[in-house]
Amino acid sequence: MRFLAPALPAALAVVTLVAGCTGSAEPPSSSAERGAEAGVPTTATPGAALTLVADADPVSSSLSTSRALYQRSPVAVVAGDGDLAAQLLGAAAAVGLGVPLLLAPAGSGSAGPLDAELDRLGATSVLSVGDVVVGARPGEDGEVVAVPADAAAVERATGLEFAAG
Repeated sequence: MRFLAPALPAALAVVTLVAGCTGSAEPPSSSAERGAEAGVPTTATPGAALTLVADADPVSSSLSTSRALYQRSPVAVVAGDGDLAAQLLGAAAAVGLGVPLLLAPAGSGSAGPLDAELDRLGATSVLSVGDVVVGARPGEDGEVVAVPADAAAVERATGLEFAAG
């Protein structure tokens, strides 16, 4: 009987782990459905092992990259073409949030292709970094948060923490 006593806690642990790892009887929904329900970005699976974005300018490249990688994203980050500080902070914010970074032509607001991509993504919230103007987002929850190209401002707006360097 003494031999069973030390083995009992281990056996209970194994049973508990196995019971905790069993799934529900319902099949999981697709990632697109989960993303739409949870309001989180939904990534796209490229059709080939290699996807080449060969646009001539950075603005078009950012839009093409977004179309290739994201089916949906309720949040997007926008920075101005030519504003390297805004692009760097915008890229860090986009990666940290898991959302696309889109570039706007220098000296312009969101118009044409940029607005079209924001609409395609379903982006109701936009973080505008630097001197770029983004038009109002549609919907009751539509919001544009404009911050300067300053690490502390981007941290406050996103809740991310950047390492000092």
